[in-house]
Amino acid sequence: MAKALGLLMKKELNGARPVVCLDGVRAEQGDYVDLGRPVLEGLAIPVVGKTLLFG
Repeated sequence: MAKALGLLMKKELNGARPVVCLDGVRAEQGDYVDLGRPVLEGLAIPVVGKTLLFG
């Protein structure tokens, strides 16, 4: 789904802005998602889910 949505948005924006669509990332309270720099000539972006723990 995300790939199809991303391609549609990219077409609608005529390349005016970069588009990132994520699919299947689940985050809960205390979690956050870290997006890395694009790799593979911009075909992929590393995604890391992190959880903050205090105690």
